[in-house]
Amino acid sequence: MPLACSKKSAFKTGALSNGISIQPIAIAEMRTKIPAYGIVINKNGGKELEVNIEAGDTKSLRIGQEAKAFIGSGKKPLDARVDHILRAVSSETGQSLAWLVPLKKSRISSGQFVRAWIYTSPRKKVLAAPKSSILIRDGSRFIVVKVGSDYRVQKVTTGISSDKKIEISSGLKPGDQILTEGGIFFLYHNFKSADN
Repeated sequence: MPLACSKKSAFKTGALSNGISIQPIAIAEMRTKIPAYGIVINKNGGKELEVNIEAGDTKSLRIGQEAKAFIGSGKKPLDARVDHILRAVSSETGQSLAWLVPLKKSRISSGQFVRAWIYTSPRKKVLAAPKSSILIRDGSRFIVVKVGSDYRVQKVTTGISSDKKIEISSGLKPGDQILTEGGIFFLYHNFKSADN
């Protein structure tokens, strides 16, 4: 049975259980995005998506930015763009408003709930790891790296993130074998996961 280890030590272990996943990290395309929530409305004979944006995020918004919107319980995103922005902040909610227009005609109805991502930067290629691989301790971030038959905790710095991946700015290189799932709490119970 593996032993928990400190952030500076390494240990050898026998076969890991089936629920533990090890994979190499690689370069991936990522970009920053902000969340938005709202409803479908009628406007000028068409449909628009009226969404709330956290006040701190509005400084990153620009007319014409790409968005992916999910209508109701739909799992397939609707492509949209930012049409206009109201940067004034509501004293009740601490949020601002933006309106997204779908890029293609679709069968959506007024009043349907909308959740969306608005992309605020171009795609860039970065070294990325699954969010589930990140461990946090005393405000620092770490990843468990497999080196031969040893496992060690490597301190990393992180950057932008997507739903499931996070940029690794320093501490690892492409091809490093990392522990991504399952072993985090079993091997390193004195850390917490960034994925929770």
